[in-house]
Amino acid sequence: MESSAAKFLVSSILVPWKDPSNPERTLRVAGDAMTWRQLVDTLGEVQGAVYEHKYLDPGVAHRKEEEAREAGDFGSEMAWSAKPLAASGYSIVGTPLDNDLFGFKPETVKETLQRVYGKK
Repeated sequence: MESSAAKFLVSSILVPWKDPSNPERTLRVAGDAMTWRQLVDTLGEVQGAVYEHKYLDPGVAHRKEEEAREAGDFGSEMAWSAKPLAASGYSIVGTPLDNDLFGFKPETVKETLQRVYGKK
């Protein structure tokens, strides 16, 4: 199976730039737009497991992130900085998606999780 990421990377070179004077652009592509909760539930479905959802107080996560930063623990700092986003319920990939700029569709999240984590 070909990589969707590689297809998008190569094909994105052919997408005309809206503002040629700006050297940067963002293309949002995804097989699905879903919340973190939906992602975890889909992973559980693929694995035949049920995961418990726990929501953290953003203030606690922020304090833990600060503590990790002060201790010089980059890995923990990054992990704690992501927890409020994951708990927010907001989409992992923002919308609108730019999938219509390409002549193919990426794998859905469920297809990717099935391929990577599914039971053989």
